[in-house]
Order: sequence, then structure tokens, then C-alpha cells
Amino acid sequence: MKRLAFLFGVLMAPMLLQAAELSAEDERALRSALDEHLRDADSAKFKDLKYGAEGSFCVKVNAKNAYGAYAGYSPFMGMKLQSGKFFILKGGSSAVEQVCRQQGMLD
Repeated sequence: MKRLAFLFGVLMAPMLLQAAELSAEDERALRSALDEHLRDADSAKFKDLKYGAEGSFCVKVNAKNAYGAYAGYSPFMGMKLQSGKFFILKGGSSAVEQVCRQQGMLD
């Protein structure tokens, strides 16, 4: 029975994932959450936003560095709260990329 439940979870997990386009309101909320993680959150460009279970998400973010140049896309992960606010758990590291890939939220 445990094997069946595990198999069901493994097979159904990708169905829980959904790619999403950011609404203007969500984009403002995500920029606000990223403000403490980036030098220039207003310059941030987003791609490959995917939601997982219970509001978890992964997104690739490209923002300007201290020299005013775009630094390249880095993965960030967090939660979208029921209030509509975003909470960033971690970003910009290979560990984040690995977790997002394992969860199927990053290509």
C-alpha cells in the first residue's frame, strides 16, 4: 500500500505543477519580495515561473548588478501566500537550482 501511495505521488506530482504568467499585481508583489535580495529589484526580468504544491514556486530572475549590467538569470524559490504576497526562501545558488529541478519546477 505504501508503494502504491508513493507511486501515485510520483506520477501525480507533475500534474500539480503549473507554469504561470505573472499578472501586474503579482509582478509588483514579487519585485517587493525580491527587494531585499537584489541590488535593483525594479530592473528584474522574470521567466519560467512555475508553481508547485501549496503556493511554492520557482522562477528565474535576471537583474542589474552594481555596475548596471544584467547579471544573467538565477533561480529563486519561495512561497506565494494566500494574502497574495510573495515570500522568497532562497535565491541565486546552485542548491536552489537543484531543488527546483528535483521538484520539476525548473527546466
